[in-house]
Amino acid sequence: MSIHTDYRSSMTASEFRSAIGHFASGVTIVMTSDGDTDFGTTASAVCSVSADPPMLLLCLNRGSDTGNAVSRTGILSINILGEDQGAVASRFSTKGKNRFEGVELVRDGSGAPTLADALSSLSCRVVDRVEAGTHTVFHCAVDSASVRDGAPLTYFRGRFGRFALPPSDELAGRIKSELSAYLGDVPVRVEELARHFDAQPAAIAEVITALAGTGFLRPGPERNGTYYVTEPGVSAHTPADRAVSYPNYPRRSHLDA
Repeated sequence: MSIHTDYRSSMTASEFRSAIGHFASGVTIVMTSDGDTDFGTTASAVCSVSADPPMLLLCLNRGSDTGNAVSRTGILSINILGEDQGAVASRFSTKGKNRFEGVELVRDGSGAPTLADALSSLSCRVVDRVEAGTHTVFHCAVDSASVRDGAPLTYFRGRFGRFALPPSDELAGRIKSELSAYLGDVPVRVEELARHFDAQPAAIAEVITALAGTGFLRPGPERNGTYYVTEPGVSAHTPADRAVSYPNYPRRSHLDA
């Protein structure tokens, strides 16, 4: 099979970005050091290639200072961000500012710093690279990794957000059991329940919607997502929209990668 390396597409760049923006991905910060200078950029074009040996692919724009530094040094770290790190992702995707100011780094002697509070950090070496269109594709060997508990930051249609896990039966049972003690005038709100049960707002919203469908809860007259506990078996009104799980992180038209 022949591979076409010189071709033209009828699709415009904006049409492609709109289509590929529907592919949800994780968010990483790619870092390296060249001499006394640290480099870092936000990237979502990362994927695993092999578990034995551990290898991954990374794509960075050829105009990226970080990508050029990685090409020179051949070393890098890929730091997978947690759901509470949208501000960090925004900082490292914006040019013209000191991205590292106030950011805690870990330096282990490998030459590539890692983000101290990343969900996972992988220390890598470049073993191959290919120029493809506007980007450079780096084929990387992973030498070491560290992980911590938490949920990932996601990127979808130009926004950073949270990964919504489905609620467990245990969570639904706990919510219904606790709410059973309240009738009538006690408001039930997704955000408050999420804090109380230490659960994702989207998971709480799914439970609330299900309980409203059984008549256990009814939407309040405020029409702002507030519910009230009613007598079992009482018909509920049409449930309010499910809570939006994406935080108010700044909107980005694209990531560096």
